[in-house]
Amino acid sequence: MQLYSKRYTIFKYCLNIFFLCLWVGNNSYAQKARKNIQDIIEQGEAEWEVSNYKESIAWFTKAIQADSSNGEVYFKRAKSYILAQEYEKAERDLYIADSLKYVQIEISFYWGLVYFKQEQFQKALSFFEQALQKGYQNDSFYAYIAETYANLNKNKEAEEFYEKAIMLNSTDTDLYWLRANFYVKLEEYTKALTDLDKITNLQNRYWKAYQLKADIYFWQNKDTQSLENRLLYFKNLPDKKKIKSSDYSII
Repeated sequence: MQLYSKRYTIFKYCLNIFFLCLWVGNNSYAQKARKNIQDIIEQGEAEWEVSNYKESIAWFTKAIQADSSNGEVYFKRAKSYILAQEYEKAERDLYIADSLKYVQIEISFYWGLVYFKQEQFQKALSFFEQALQKGYQNDSFYAYIAETYANLNKNKEAEEFYEKAIMLNSTDTDLYWLRANFYVKLEEYTKALTDLDKITNLQNRYWKAYQLKADIYFWQNKDTQSLENRLLYFKNLPDKKKIKSSDYSII
């Protein structure tokens, strides 16, 4: 009986050692797998940062194949799909990220962006407003809201958000460019010219600004100013092949 008890104790000890080794092995394997997935995600992010969106999509897809329960990776791939102009695929990934309970303050913004890019402006606005309520804010976001309002002919709201965007980044020439074009559509040429002057003061080779200024002055029958800006447009345009016959005919 004593011999049996000793053998049982040894067996139990060996069994415990076996399960301990098995647990350590499994835990080590799981840690290694997680590290490998994280490396794949980081590679996707690196490609995303240098605008290689197709490559980033491939890396995020690889990460999803390794772990399909990670909502964050679906969200990252959705962002890449948007920038690659594959909006239906982006929408699908956002749905999956939502279903996996991935919570991120900017996800409403990207939902709105998917619909904005497809010119579904009312849908886009509903998601942009959700992002606003959650406290999301940056100059690019405000610019998209402004453009959405402008496309819905809500001009007062559009002007408000162009101003908010510019207040956050007063040296971004593209923000002034968006608002200048908005004012041109409203035939508020004085405001448009003010924004175009700000652009050329910040970046004197911004050729599109000279072209639009020339057009505005032409519409106002201010021939001298129109000619001056048309010539500056010709001078600063990097690709002279883009000059149209209509530009010469106006001169």
